[in-house]
Amino acid sequence: MKKATDSSYLIALDIAEKLVLKEIPFRTTHKITGLLVQQAYASKKPLNKLTSKEIKQSVEGTKVDSTIVSEIIQSTTIVSSLKDRISFGSSGYAEQKRMIKDRTKKINDCRTKITKRENELSNALESLAQEISILIK
Repeated sequence: MKKATDSSYLIALDIAEKLVLKEIPFRTTHKITGLLVQQAYASKKPLNKLTSKEIKQSVEGTKVDSTIVSEIIQSTTIVSSLKDRISFGSSGYAEQKRMIKDRTKKINDCRTKITKRENELSNALESLAQEISILIK
């Protein structure tokens, strides 16, 4: 899975978000990120393998410094992306661990309830068997 994600453009959204955090307007970050993905796709390589020349081409016509874009690209990986995702229900590590813990608790609670119900049914059947035994005698 890691190999498949490394050769994809999944981190493009993270790059755009980080550019916005640098107070670059969203339209500009969208344009830059789109050009980065186009360049990477055309050259058949992942975003983090783009050359400084290719990155400079993606910021042409904007006031964005290509070194900022380069730094963001180099610091953004699938792993860092997953660590950065912290919102409820996200794909981030911490949130996935929380959801697994929550689901595990729910499963264990259901198992406890099922076991309790099975015991109640077993006791009811035993009681019924005893009553039938008394009536048959």
